[in-house]
Amino acid sequence: MIFGFPTDYDDNMTVTAAAEQAADFATEALINVATVAYEVNGSAASLPFTVAAGDTVKVTITRTDAGTDASVKIANV
Repeated sequence: MIFGFPTDYDDNMTVTAAAEQAADFATEALINVATVAYEVNGSAASLPFTVAAGDTVKVTITRTDAGTDASVKIANV
């Protein structure tokens, strides 16, 4: 799953996982992100975590450079 945060976008995003996004996520790749926090269905989560179809995933970041786009990519094992 990839979460993109354009310069003028809030530093949090919530999505509902589709069937093809259901997975056990274990790794992350961060661009312009100093810190990241995850929630699955409203509960704090840390890698590795499991997402099923229909689950909500919230990603909250702190940018390294507030004037630059940021992204978070989580990948399954």
